[in-house]
Amino acid sequence: MKRLYFLCIQCLLLVIATTDTFAWGILSEVVENPRIFAVGKLLSKTPIYYTVEGEITPENEQIFTDNIRKWPQEVARLIEQSSRQAEFRDVLPILQHPLQIKRAPRGVSPHITLKLRESPHSSSGEFITDERSIYVNLSAISATEFERISLHEIGHYFGLADQYPAHRGNAHTEYSSNADTAEDSLMNTGKQITCDDADGFINLLDFRQYQRNKVFPKRATIGWKSLCPNSANIYKKAKTINRRYDIRLANGLASLKMKPMEFLKYDAGTLTNTYPFYDENMTLLKLFTIEQTDEVVRAEDAPYITAIHSELTVSGLPQKLRLTRKFTYTKRNENEYEIEVKKFLDDIHMATFTLALRSESSKTQTKDTYIPWSDTLKMSHELSDGSAVQWSVTNEKNFGEMMYAFLGQMDPKEKQIFDDNFYINFYVPLFGPDYQTLLQQQVLEKLSN
Repeated sequence: MKRLYFLCIQCLLLVIATTDTFAWGILSEVVENPRIFAVGKLLSKTPIYYTVEGEITPENEQIFTDNIRKWPQEVARLIEQSSRQAEFRDVLPILQHPLQIKRAPRGVSPHITLKLRESPHSSSGEFITDERSIYVNLSAISATEFERISLHEIGHYFGLADQYPAHRGNAHTEYSSNADTAEDSLMNTGKQITCDDADGFINLLDFRQYQRNKVFPKRATIGWKSLCPNSANIYKKAKTINRRYDIRLANGLASLKMKPMEFLKYDAGTLTNTYPFYDENMTLLKLFTIEQTDEVVRAEDAPYITAIHSELTVSGLPQKLRLTRKFTYTKRNENEYEIEVKKFLDDIHMATFTLALRSESSKTQTKDTYIPWSDTLKMSHELSDGSAVQWSVTNEKNFGEMMYAFLGQMDPKEKQIFDDNFYINFYVPLFGPDYQTLLQQQVLEKLSN
């Protein structure tokens, strides 16, 4: 009887709320075209006029306007919570001034439009600078999600960048910071405004004042420490001056494909050099491959692998990188597990992949296949014991073609190594026989040979 492994890639990059947070960052467009953003309205104490396209309930409209006010209010509260009112006495009056938000009357152009439909990029929420629009797809989200999604998109409208790995590239390379693992910021995947978001908002105010007055506030010129108690970040003139380097996706999009990356080197917060390179460790095979030199960490009470640490030497980079893959297993039922794989380069979170692994007894085709459906690819790869690994990949045709070609080019020795590694280290601990018994059998087999 054959075992069939179903590896269903549910989302090529699934953004999940975790205990990690990511760097604050000012959108590059704020530097290039600042008048579009709400931070200017906050500084000038002028009203924000908005309009709505689509049917909206009075409750959701109130949530939307309250969320615009919530950003400066929450930043002020976090300053007070840290007992640093004296240090930020220049900022608090700006944050605490009542922000006027009004429906645009006839003949007045709105500063922002809330569009209650799917965005051009099929997102549940999106801010599009050129349109001065916030999209929220009410048909795709629950009523409770409207508050979180609209609050996140309003953060963009003020001028803050996304902080989850796929879109960190949208943040300005200098007016931003590296990853901070203390909090879960709203501009990453969190549900509320945190100290990390507040750091970004204060730096945004400082930078916008510099744009308007050609001088930074005195506090920003002297420098100040992050509001996050576990962060070592020090900011001066809206830059992170103790920043040494950063690593990010070059094009603002992550997937399982090999992607162009950037190694950014800094001196006192100023970008001094950029080293482009390709990340060859994003493929499904690379996520699960274990080399002899890798450090493998297993759970104390179970045979599951919880982390794999590798040292990478990348051509053209000024230093070696430490690749870390962290694995989390969630049991759905007797025959199915969810495996979350988080990938870090030098402790900088680069991507999160979530896969469903399902075990079934079945007689299936064992020949490799590639079926280019309209929006889905399916591939079957025969393991050395006659079982098959099947991937289902949605909206990634290029990856499917590359993966299929890669599997087809594997020589028997490489295939045997991958098959044995995946089967023993990932499949068996979840669905197979007793793990220790299996290892003992392997030892005995080697001794007998």
